[in-house]
Amino acid sequence: RKLMLEQSRPSNASDQDWHKHQFALRSIVAEICCTVSGSTLLETLEPLLADTKSVVPPPPRRRSKKKKKNQLPKINNKPQSHYIQWRESQKTGETNKQKRERFLKLFPEKANGAGK
Repeated sequence: RKLMLEQSRPSNASDQDWHKHQFALRSIVAEICCTVSGSTLLETLEPLLADTKSVVPPPPRRRSKKKKKNQLPKINNKPQSHYIQWRESQKTGETNKQKRERFLKLFPEKANGAGK
């Protein structure tokens, strides 16, 4: 087990790529082991990853976008789809109770769960 997991790192591999390779290798070994032993994948994988935790690179920092001073917000002039237009036309300001009462006046046979 140790010989396969202890490989020398290629010179052209970045920290992130090397960590991904180490994780993939240990995942494959863990999956084979848990299939044979009947344990769960996470139970088997956790001890295998213990030696790689010190090598885990920090997540890349994301650059925050600097807002330009006095920049106007972008306006979305995209036309709305027919579905969005229909949904907007359905907004009546009624509560759900009022909508239900209106529905039952139109379809009295649906009252009291009839017609299911």
